[in-house]
Amino acid sequence: RDRWKVVHRFAWVVSSGLDRLEEQSLLDLSVFLQSISESPSLSLQRKSSEPFAAPPPLNTTAYSGETLRFPLEEASVLDMVSCFCRGQQMPRDFVHELLKRQLRLLESLPNVVEYEVPANCVICIVGDIHGQFNDLMHIFRCHGFPSATRPYLFNGDFVDRGECGVEVTLTLFAWQQLYPNSVFMNRGNHEERSVHAIYGFLRECTRKYDNDIYELFNECFENLPLATLLNSKVLVLHGGVDEDMSL
Repeated sequence: RDRWKVVHRFAWVVSSGLDRLEEQSLLDLSVFLQSISESPSLSLQRKSSEPFAAPPPLNTTAYSGETLRFPLEEASVLDMVSCFCRGQQMPRDFVHELLKRQLRLLESLPNVVEYEVPANCVICIVGDIHGQFNDLMHIFRCHGFPSATRPYLFNGDFVDRGECGVEVTLTLFAWQQLYPNSVFMNRGNHEERSVHAIYGFLRECTRKYDNDIYELFNECFENLPLATLLNSKVLVLHGGVDEDMSL
């Protein structure tokens, strides 16, 4: 048993070291690409009109907000998603209320959520979106938007690395408020303050809104479930289980 624990501990150390190397490599690459993009003699502009490695410009003037009402209805959620697709920013008051409602929802959940997938349904499990709103939209195009008969489990790491962690997280929160019995979210390591303060979400959120909104996001993250148990058989979690833990 002692030898087995040593092997497990060594594997964990190696895995952690590789993860830190990956994070540092991404940071170095970001700095390198930024230095090239600022050079007058070189260009990393895509052939499309979308700028390289940058979010679309925030555009709040064209948004009317007529359908944004609480409690959320499907029309409100779809309108919000459409606005994000156009590069628009949600009004601060709406974001504040959505986060407050999400916090109340999450505070009512246990650390491990149990869910029985209905016999006629297939649950879609999604991991590590990392602020890539276009990837999230691609998933919805392939599998459909969440609904009472189309359950989803988002297994952490919604923010950092990508430039649209705010939009990704608000979209997931909104769908969970609309379908709390069909949309589930686990906490990942990037939903932890010390991580996303370094890898992008702090900067993104305070640029788009302010520190108060950032703190509301943190309160929500701190109340996310750690795992989801499907059909009393499959345990889904982001960070793994300690070798000394008995299931």
